[in-house]
Amino acid sequence: MAELVIVLATFPAEYDCAALARRLVGKGLAASVNMMRISSTYYWRGEVVESGETLMILKTERGAYERLKQEIIREHPYEVPFIAALQPLDAHTPYLEWVLESTTRRL
Repeated sequence: MAELVIVLATFPAEYDCAALARRLVGKGLAASVNMMRISSTYYWRGEVVESGETLMILKTERGAYERLKQEIIREHPYEVPFIAALQPLDAHTPYLEWVLESTTRRL
């Protein structure tokens, strides 16, 4: 059975995440991408920083994850990007099949 992986990645608010999402879906590395504007507070180079960012939520299959991660790293403007992969305990089986059809089986 397909293993759903949900990938979270943050980008600067001004970055064209929509274009990146189209490329990743077009290459079969993600089945779906959601994007949300968020406010972030973090410690960077001795200072507390507050900035607007875009959180990308990418749905993929385990077999496509490493290629997806490498593509995000290659495209990412941050020196130290946040990229995390989560595996849900359960997901709707038809959705899992769609993710598989949209990613791994296309690669």
